[in-house]
Amino acid sequence: MPSNSGQPFGKYLLLDRIAAGGMAEIFRAKYVAAAGVTKSVVIKRILPHYAGNPAFVSMFTNEAKIAMSLAHGNIAQVFDFGEIDGEFFLAMEFVNGQSLSRLARGLRDLGYQVPLPIAAYIMAAVCSGLHYAHLLRDEQGRPLGIVHRDVSPQNVIVSFEGQVKLVDFGIAKIRSAGGRQETEHGAMKGKYVYFSPEQARSKPPDGRSDIFAAGIVLYELIVGRRPFEGKMIEVLSKISKGTFVPPSLINPEVPRALELIVLRAMALRPEDRYQTAVEMQDALRHYLHEADPTFSAESVSHLARFVCHDELEREGIRLEPPAEFVERMRRWRIPGSAGKRPGSTTGEVTSSEKRAPGADDHVDTEVAPAAMGRRTRRLLTAAGVLVLGVAAGLGGSVGLLRGRTYTLEVDSQPPGAAVRLDGRDMGLATPARIENLSADREHELELAVAGQPPFKQTLPPTRQHTLQVQAALKGRLVEGGGAAPGLSQVADVRDPLDEPAVPVPVAAWPGVRRLEVSARAHALAVPATAAARMRLDPASTYRLALEGVGAAGEGPGRRAVHEVVWFAERPTGSSGNAAFGTLDQTRAATVSGARALYAFAVRLPGEQGAGTLKVRVTEATSRRTAVLPVEVGANGFVPGDRFPRMIGLDPTAVYSLDVSGRVSLGASGTSAGVLYFVDGAEDPSVGVLQAGAVRTVSGARSLWLTFPDDDPADNRGEVSVSVAAGPP
Repeated sequence: MPSNSGQPFGKYLLLDRIAAGGMAEIFRAKYVAAAGVTKSVVIKRILPHYAGNPAFVSMFTNEAKIAMSLAHGNIAQVFDFGEIDGEFFLAMEFVNGQSLSRLARGLRDLGYQVPLPIAAYIMAAVCSGLHYAHLLRDEQGRPLGIVHRDVSPQNVIVSFEGQVKLVDFGIAKIRSAGGRQETEHGAMKGKYVYFSPEQARSKPPDGRSDIFAAGIVLYELIVGRRPFEGKMIEVLSKISKGTFVPPSLINPEVPRALELIVLRAMALRPEDRYQTAVEMQDALRHYLHEADPTFSAESVSHLARFVCHDELEREGIRLEPPAEFVERMRRWRIPGSAGKRPGSTTGEVTSSEKRAPGADDHVDTEVAPAAMGRRTRRLLTAAGVLVLGVAAGLGGSVGLLRGRTYTLEVDSQPPGAAVRLDGRDMGLATPARIENLSADREHELELAVAGQPPFKQTLPPTRQHTLQVQAALKGRLVEGGGAAPGLSQVADVRDPLDEPAVPVPVAAWPGVRRLEVSARAHALAVPATAAARMRLDPASTYRLALEGVGAAGEGPGRRAVHEVVWFAERPTGSSGNAAFGTLDQTRAATVSGARALYAFAVRLPGEQGAGTLKVRVTEATSRRTAVLPVEVGANGFVPGDRFPRMIGLDPTAVYSLDVSGRVSLGASGTSAGVLYFVDGAEDPSVGVLQAGAVRTVSGARSLWLTFPDDDPADNRGEVSVSVAAGPP
């Protein structure tokens, strides 16, 4: 979409796509009113292939029902819901700030702890928002019974003006006036390290479950670590027994009055906790008044600016905390730390780039499109995460993100695998998204379920904004048969995927070798990637042509990128072959019957991308032309271990590729071929293998295979790709 004017979407103007997940995408947008009046907003839009899914639309509508009923100063607001050209959307508040998890982590990186009065103030504000949601009634005065179920530091946003916003009511439980529960009973939702004992036992939660989670967040703020850590089964066992170390035994500076608030909020039995969130709010306010009578709410704003000072300044934004506040922060220096003051660096990133990823990393997705400038991309992120059903969605609010970071999106089949990153338990179970990972170094990812070998993968440095990893994990959650208590609802009801694709060395093997490519396990869900996207009219025919050249890699290994992969998404329920192919300046393509066009560049693992290619999209009848920019970095795809791969090819040899078999992609579509990517000794390339048409490749070191598709969940069958040395 054009970066200057944006793309009209009803009464909104979509400026930049700033996030995308498997189910929806998020845009920075403007609400356009009369007389040129505009307002910055965020649009969350269902991906087109889900618009025809009644169950998903029902869940999205339920999300809107909850979100739009909430109007409170401590809850990020959703103020519009509708359907435009068959696409459902939510319009949401834009929040200029940082998640509480990033602020707390940034303070630790600087050598400070969260000041106890500020921790109390922030959590009192969270309790205020929770109390409002818990007591909300419908138009007939009947209680809705809303329970957030995912209170965590990642879902609390602190603005640079000092506002505290609770986000992500997307997995909230709501009961209708007749008592019918509107979300799946027994399904485990949220981040398990913030579960209440009721959630750990898969029992129906009420508002006191949110109070328990608020106690965990307060514990984490004042202690510097969570009360429950370890693998998922261990954590759930500890939570269900109420086993944790009191805050003062870890941080002796925690006063008894504040510790008692934590202990009561985290009481094992719901009847022993605060019975309402406002009771906890009042207790926190009383503590704050007694501990610091001169406390000012401006301290929250000062803290956000204190933590983000250097990163803001590098972006040309000057939001200085007062000198007296900076001086008072000396009181909260962690003993033995250097206590570096923001503003004293020599140009280094002060937080996420110099640490191992923490377990409090924000769970989210960020994707930046070609239309967004580099500086703007660094300043935008989805602030919350909305989980619909058992799959991750997208955040309900947008805040600022700075630093060279990216978002990791992890999924597995079956879901529920514990996530470890760089040797540290993240406190998350798949599907999960981890935000703010340093983009300049490798990370070690591990997914595991009890009784099964772990899935391990090294994530290379990247300039991508989102990196997706999918793993197939067979077996049960608990060794010896049966699932762990309370975990029976985690299992995926779909057929399990095949094992992760194991690289096949072929150079040492004589004769023909084959790779089996599964239509489901090895498909590439294009709408969920960082691919650039343009809406099309299914009734029109379009001609695609490519212009420009990009680059990938650095130093002597830097190479030109002169081709892209395109994918045409058809309307739900339409028939016909899956439409995809490759474009370069010597090849054009024609697309018809599509409602959206996606395009992406392909990069090798570890490569960074630069430059922009342009897909010129010309409508056949009117001859009107639009340009779809494809950034090699932002809109790049890096093949991973999930896809079938042959390694050890001889770059001096010629290989013949042949594909046999047929697969079903969705209810009525069939595959038009297999997309292959060759890691070449000189110039990597992409292409399409067609059944019955032998292709030859040379200069290859390895070969990846996949099926581009919109929704792999209903795919069936597999094809066999043979690789033989020598021409056909």
